[in-house]
Amino acid sequence: MSSSAFATMTTESNKYYHTACQLEEANKYTDAITELQKAIVISGDDALLYTKMAGLYSELGDWQNALASYKKAAKLKPNDAFIYISIGNILQQQHDYQTAFDAYNHAMEIFPEYKYNYLNLANVKYQLGEFKEAEEYYTTFLNCYPDHVEARENLASVFMNENDPKSAADQYNNLYTNDPTTFKEYSNYGIALYKIKDYQNAETMLKTAIQKDPNDYSAHANLAFAYVEQEKDNQALVEFQKALQIKPDLDSIRFEYANLLADMGKSDSAISEYTKYLKKYQNNAVAYHNLGVLYIKNKKFNDGIETFKSGLKADPKNADLKEELAKAYHLNKDYPEAIKLYDELLAATPNDYDLLYNKALACHASKMYSSAIAIYSNLYSQKQDPKVKRYLAKAYMDQGTSLVSTNNYRKAISSYEKATELDTNDAMAYVNIANSYDKLGVKSKVIENYEKAIAIDPTNQSIAAAYANALAKYDKTEAATEVYTNILSMEDTTLDEKVATYIALGDTYSKNKNYPKSIDSYKKALELNANDEVTCIKLGNAYKASSNLASAILEYQKAIKINPNNTDALFNLGLCQAESNDLTQAKASFQKVVSLKPDYAYAHYALALAYEKEKNYQKSVESYEKFLQYTDDKNLKENIQYKVNFLKKKVTQ
Repeated sequence: MSSSAFATMTTESNKYYHTACQLEEANKYTDAITELQKAIVISGDDALLYTKMAGLYSELGDWQNALASYKKAAKLKPNDAFIYISIGNILQQQHDYQTAFDAYNHAMEIFPEYKYNYLNLANVKYQLGEFKEAEEYYTTFLNCYPDHVEARENLASVFMNENDPKSAADQYNNLYTNDPTTFKEYSNYGIALYKIKDYQNAETMLKTAIQKDPNDYSAHANLAFAYVEQEKDNQALVEFQKALQIKPDLDSIRFEYANLLADMGKSDSAISEYTKYLKKYQNNAVAYHNLGVLYIKNKKFNDGIETFKSGLKADPKNADLKEELAKAYHLNKDYPEAIKLYDELLAATPNDYDLLYNKALACHASKMYSSAIAIYSNLYSQKQDPKVKRYLAKAYMDQGTSLVSTNNYRKAISSYEKATELDTNDAMAYVNIANSYDKLGVKSKVIENYEKAIAIDPTNQSIAAAYANALAKYDKTEAATEVYTNILSMEDTTLDEKVATYIALGDTYSKNKNYPKSIDSYKKALELNANDEVTCIKLGNAYKASSNLASAILEYQKAIKINPNNTDALFNLGLCQAESNDLTQAKASFQKVVSLKPDYAYAHYALALAYEKEKNYQKSVESYEKFLQYTDDKNLKENIQYKVNFLKKKVTQ
């Protein structure tokens, strides 16, 4: 290092200088400054005096005077690199990093051989956030002083700031390997290892950091993250809780903590943590997304909708949030809002397969069958997805059912047939076609489509029963009874299905006036369900048709016992009683009917006949007139009106 010539102190000034040095050793810095000032008065051009003066001011923390003294020394001795290094030290303490760098750099220009100055240059560049240059200076310094711990720690920190955790981990590893007993950067080393996905070693380092400082909330938090990555959820939960217990305002980790709680199924706690987090970070669209998804998962659709809306206020262009909001409306069965949002999203991405599929589902659910079918068809033409094919077939089925409800049977048949083209094994589609043809009275098509349904699903009792009922309706008695008998032989036939089949079989026999067999079928039904009042009436009717009035009366009475207010059973009982010439009981039965159901026209008619048979013409007229009041039978009405007029004459005679 070159320097200018020193001025020579006089004997007197040298005396003051040495006195100042003695006072400095005694920590009497102010007195020492006084002595130096005396020396400077005598030898004011001596740089050593100003350098010593600056040092004393530095000891007192008087950086302004210290800096002024160093600057005077530098003017007197401009080629002294160490004066500029001292100036840099003071400026660095005052956070004037750029000027400090200039001083250190000037010293480097004067004395490049002094390699230790690279540490000063590196430190101020680090403070200035100019990490790439800091890295270069630290690296140069460590090439000269490889065992310098602070420089290597700082270089590791630089690498972390440069988002180069691998290099940082290498530096920490160097420090730890060289001297594990003095190593203290466990927390930072753990963070670096975590960032390079070496989670197991990160866990080890962070645990050690916590052992050394249990209140290191950062180590607890990062250990939680390491546990999460290793799927050690319970341990992660504990570390998150410890970090927040130590530092309750550590809101930056609440998001990951809430995510963990949600993943662990702790919904209420997760919702609470997301809510706390969003109070501070109100513009985090991802947090709104995750909270909304959690609400939807727990079927809190309204809360989910409001959360997604808040997220869109924070980030109006967030397509993911808008799609989740559309799905939330969809799940909440607010299909118009869902479709509106799907359309907004499709305006930007018109060929988005999933969006189109969801829109089709919403249209389908809101009974917009034509729109749903159009979208399903388009999607299926792009990709033969079995799921889309299944929904397309179902949309045709639902469209057909909707058309049936408006009596548009021919169009319904067309929709059902399109469903069968997509799924030839859908027996119910053929059943629906058969039912629609039944409404149109096309008997051959009814039987044909039931036969197709049976061929697809021969063990389906409900389809078999419907087929048998159709056969019976169209007077194919033998075929109908064969199907009914087959249903009864099926192993999986339930009790209710057996009862219904015996009743249907009985109805078929009764229709064909085969009363012995109908009686047998109704009895079997009642053996399985003795409290079926309707079947008791049917059995009674079969007995009555067989002229077995006594048995008929017993069955009607059973029905009345089950339901004392069954007017049909009472009416039929009255008819049997009248036919048995028990007019008193017959009248009682008919009177009970009209008391329960005053508009039961034929009960009034039967009651009138009974009174007429007893020659109680006044009562007979009254009952006939009630019949005329309630009946819709125009032909009979005319005849009864004639009879009423005739009986009225008898009353007056």
